[in-house]
Amino acid sequence: MVRGQRLAATATVSKNKKVAAKGNVTAASTPKPSSSNKSQSVPNCAGCGIIVTNEVRALQCDGCGTNEAWKCADCLSLTNDMYDQLLMGSELKWLCGKCENKITSADDHHQVNNATKLDQIASVLDVLTSKVDSIEEKTADKAEIEHILSSLNDKVNGIDRIEQKLSKLNDKVNEFERIEQQLKANFQKIEQQLVDKINTLEHSLEKRAGSDTMQWQLIDDRLKKLESKPSVIDETQAVQGALHGVLQQDKAEEMEIEQRKKNVIVHGVPESQVASPDQRVDEDVTVLAAMFHEVGVDDVQVKSVVRLGKRSEDPTQNPRPMKVVLDTVEGKTMLLRNAKNLRQSQEGGWTKVFIHQDLTPRQREARKPLVAELKQRKANGEKDLIIFNGKIVQRKGPQSIRMN
Repeated sequence: MVRGQRLAATATVSKNKKVAAKGNVTAASTPKPSSSNKSQSVPNCAGCGIIVTNEVRALQCDGCGTNEAWKCADCLSLTNDMYDQLLMGSELKWLCGKCENKITSADDHHQVNNATKLDQIASVLDVLTSKVDSIEEKTADKAEIEHILSSLNDKVNGIDRIEQKLSKLNDKVNEFERIEQQLKANFQKIEQQLVDKINTLEHSLEKRAGSDTMQWQLIDDRLKKLESKPSVIDETQAVQGALHGVLQQDKAEEMEIEQRKKNVIVHGVPESQVASPDQRVDEDVTVLAAMFHEVGVDDVQVKSVVRLGKRSEDPTQNPRPMKVVLDTVEGKTMLLRNAKNLRQSQEGGWTKVFIHQDLTPRQREARKPLVAELKQRKANGEKDLIIFNGKIVQRKGPQSIRMN
């Protein structure tokens, strides 16, 4: 907006404004009285009151455009050159006092709205900052979440294996039920044949009643022998009971194997002689940490440690074995795979320490003849033999097999 030398008015002009000037410039003519325009007033200068004619240099307000919104160049302090320059295509506009006040009020309101929006933006930024902080905290727990997911995945895999074995057991039960049905059908057939024969004998004996006491005695003895023999149903029930017992034992064995799948048994670690049980456990955990470092499995975590058997007060007794519960099955496998290097270490006193899986009583009984055979074959000169999947095999390398 261009302001001239004025105190209370603002000067702006445009191509479209109505002007009154000398020469060829378009001017607003004095309204002519007519029957249709009597109510219109004659335009005059809002400053000095002069009537705006073709000879008067004046500007009309581009805001309201009324006859009362004219001002002459003298009241606007515009020189003739400045007035002519404004008329030569300028995009400026002139507003009267009322229109200028409206625009000023609108600008103030816009500034207030901008300040309010800035406050809102600052509030949103605070919320976003809080969310970013929360995301960072959650990201810090990512490692723990991955550990939990890995543990859950191990459990799911174990459940899948149990379900597969249960499915096989269910197939066996169905087969036993089919056999039972067949046995019952055979029994009913045999029983009916026996009844028919007895009826035939009774009918024949009735005809010969009193004539052959010896035959009666023979028949009676045969009947007693038949009664003394176990029935087919009794035998079927006995077989079914035995099968049920076997299935229960297999199920209990599977559950016990599942409970021991993260355990190892450590032999040869000296026992602490301190009185406090908690302190003895802490010392055992410290020894295990050093052992894990020796075989390169520092990432394996110990969940719990317990000495097996009753504690002896005699320090010369052999140390009790330790049952160690690890955090994952993978950690147990890695420890067992690397444990062969432990006894080869000349430092740290590990030569008398050895580690193996936590086996169930049934697994230990099945392993005894294999251990005896392994010792015999090693005594005969064979080397690099291990027990793997219930068999004695030749060791092929640390990455090619998984130790039992």
